[in-house]
Amino acid sequence: MHLDNWGRLPMRVILSYAAPGIATTSISFLVAVYITDFYVSLGANLGFISFFTALARSFDVITDPLMGWITDNTRSKYGRRRPYMFLGCFFYCPLLTLLSPPGKVGEDGNGVAIWFGIFYTIFYLSDTFTNVPYEALGPELLDNYEERNRVFFAAKIFVFTGTLFAAAAPGMVALFLRIRDWRCALAASRTFASARATASSYVRARCCM
Repeated sequence: MHLDNWGRLPMRVILSYAAPGIATTSISFLVAVYITDFYVSLGANLGFISFFTALARSFDVITDPLMGWITDNTRSKYGRRRPYMFLGCFFYCPLLTLLSPPGKVGEDGNGVAIWFGIFYTIFYLSDTFTNVPYEALGPELLDNYEERNRVFFAAKIFVFTGTLFAAAAPGMVALFLRIRDWRCALAASRTFASARATASSYVRARCCM
């Protein structure tokens, strides 16, 4: 890692590491708060949605340590973390968009619930693929305690901003685009947030050198 003349991380590196938090936090908040009501409004069975949610997140018990082991043992000219961050960012937008089913899937709500179960699981697997290396990269940027505080303080500011944005996004989208159906506003908010996450994660992978 290249430091400036005072032995500090350049601001571009700190911002490159921290800024994507505004997008990834927005996505996590939108999915966690709104996704269940969204699918129930489409006719999905609440029991199925709860089952698939628990099933998908239970994979973290296996996939998080596995991804940590894989990235720890990776050797490349781009480092241990950046290849996964770079590749994973391209999955965010299409997978999150696919969380919004194309209308009614199947004759009953079970088809919608199955659609949710498939793409919710795949989305969080891609999240693990990208964000486990990202979380591991932060402490590796440098060993200095004060500089680490600067990095993580900046990251928390963007995370907090992303949470506020996600809370307000559906209402703002509905207002500016004059959308009456809250489901359409939510879908538009998620698509915008996922595109921003893809772009910002790409910048993060390129700049955190």
